[in-house]
Amino acid sequence: MIKSHPSSDLLRAFVGGELPPALALCVSAHVDMCRLCQQQVKAIELELAAEIEQQPEPTADVELSADLSAMMAAILDSDPAPVETASLAREHSKPKHIRWQQSKFLLPRALQRQMCDQPELVAGDNWRQLGKLWRGRLAEHDAWRTSFYYIEQGGEIPEHTHKGREITLVLSGSFVDGDEVYQEGDFIYRDGDHTHKPGASSTEDCLCFTAVEAPLHFTSGATRLLNPLGKLLY
Repeated sequence: MIKSHPSSDLLRAFVGGELPPALALCVSAHVDMCRLCQQQVKAIELELAAEIEQQPEPTADVELSADLSAMMAAILDSDPAPVETASLAREHSKPKHIRWQQSKFLLPRALQRQMCDQPELVAGDNWRQLGKLWRGRLAEHDAWRTSFYYIEQGGEIPEHTHKGREITLVLSGSFVDGDEVYQEGDFIYRDGDHTHKPGASSTEDCLCFTAVEAPLHFTSGATRLLNPLGKLLY
């Protein structure tokens, strides 16, 4: 059962189109997996639509010219353009799963769309190993970085804090962060107020999708030596 969700403010910003693309992608993928947030998104959409309807209609300062009126009438009377075959083919060819070794994992629809141009990641290739972690990086979204992480049971990310926001969406398995255990569909938000050492549980592997706004800042032991290389690691 999903227990960790985006805040109401975050969902409202998502519906209003106010989030950075990487953050919006994480929220969208969670909503694909969560009935509760689907209902909240629909309610927010209705609320925003009602607010728009209550706004007074702007009055036109000038009359449409006869030529422009004729052009608009011609457009409205014309037959609809055929749907692009290439767009339909792309829609049907979206990868629905991501593979890792002998397993495959169903992706939320929002992530399926992102993977159309990532055949290596879909096939489980081109992942970088970091101890018990494997990372498959997607395309950059401005300052944000998005990645898949496959974490073997008992594997951990070294203790760190954040210079920006970090979102983790659990796609499969159990993800442990402090005393909390998160399951499939959980949406975990962290920022500079958090110091943690997350990882997979001791009993099963974990697949996550993450978005980070800035390099991690390692805070414990020898891993602090990695901080000067932080921009290369995130």
